[in-house]
Amino acid sequence: MFLRPSYVFSSSRLDYCNSLFTSLNKSLLGKQQLVQNATAKLLCRTSHRTSISPVVAPLHWLPVKYRIDFKILLFTYKAFHNQTPAYVNI
Repeated sequence: MFLRPSYVFSSSRLDYCNSLFTSLNKSLLGKQQLVQNATAKLLCRTSHRTSISPVVAPLHWLPVKYRIDFKILLFTYKAFHNQTPAYVNI
């Protein structure tokens, strides 16, 4: 599958510094969710009035809040199981 530049750019920006996003309030997380939803609609070439659920489902994207939690938990798991660079290992 060919990844479009808009997907690669937006996903890398949304995933950048996830540990800092854990304490964001709902309004700021909502703004990030809007960016992710807009990117999904752009990638799938759907109308801005289309419901987001059927657009995001085939992309297998998590909502922003769960995406942040998942990335932090994955990083923690890798740190405990020595699957990270030496400067991160516990």
